[in-house]
Amino acid sequence: MGLISPWSDFAPAYPSYTTHAWFDFLEPKRLATAVDSAVRWYAPFMKSNVWFSPAKASKGDWSYLADANVNMHLTLGTRELFEDEIRLLRDVMVRDGVDVQLHEVSDKYGPVTEAKHIDGVHAEMNLDAKARVDFIQGLKESISKS
Repeated sequence: MGLISPWSDFAPAYPSYTTHAWFDFLEPKRLATAVDSAVRWYAPFMKSNVWFSPAKASKGDWSYLADANVNMHLTLGTRELFEDEIRLLRDVMVRDGVDVQLHEVSDKYGPVTEAKHIDGVHAEMNLDAKARVDFIQGLKESISKS
């Protein structure tokens, strides 16, 4: 299964929301409005529920993926707002035994300009050929195993 830059927590309280705000096209105040809209018919505590904020999953919540031998592929941009919560999502899935491959789009394959990161991972997956090839190859290998 592949998730590209998944929004993993409805609580915008991660450091990357501040440190990466300049680079990502997403805007924290607008995201907060979107969260309020999405959960308006639910009790306030639902923002922390695993179905709205999968990065906050309790121990064992992701074990059904491990039991089904699902290989998870996550992408993140190292300058996107969601970076920290995607890393946490990876950590809780790994904790529950899920095979997770994290594909980072960053400057590790060469110099990256701010303009290439202006909308986080989305443009970079198109501009960073190595990151795109790694992600697609990982998905193909997962599919061929199943």
